[in-house]
Amino acid sequence: MDDTQLNHGKDTILVNVLAKMPYMKIRTDRQCKFVEDNAAAVTYRGEVAPCYALMHAYHCYIYGRKKEILPFYLGNVNESSLGEILTDPAYVNFRSKLKDFKFPSCTDCKYVDGCSYTDTNESDCWGNNPSCAECLWSRRLIACP
Repeated sequence: MDDTQLNHGKDTILVNVLAKMPYMKIRTDRQCKFVEDNAAAVTYRGEVAPCYALMHAYHCYIYGRKKEILPFYLGNVNESSLGEILTDPAYVNFRSKLKDFKFPSCTDCKYVDGCSYTDTNESDCWGNNPSCAECLWSRRLIACP
């Protein structure tokens, strides 16, 4: 359902109970809740990922297009302290990119249908590795706890 064209009117139940429609259309406004909340994710093997989305390999579908998501770890708590990992320049730089969301918006690009960068999150056309360009969490299509 595309919520951008709905007119609920002033007397509908949705307006009266102050319910919010979910974001059902991918938009360019994005933010990383994990960065905003100073959160990280740790696997059972001790690998530190910047978020849930990058904790493991899986695939998802974005507008019917299959996308492979590869895991991305920035350290392991069995080898370094969590504080050392979180203050490592690679981790700090990655979170800085996420804070300003310096990633392309693939779903808004007119070339998305012929672009191989959208097959995985490995990299994007701006040179990011990994790419968070189509992160469903940043688009608020998947809610973080």
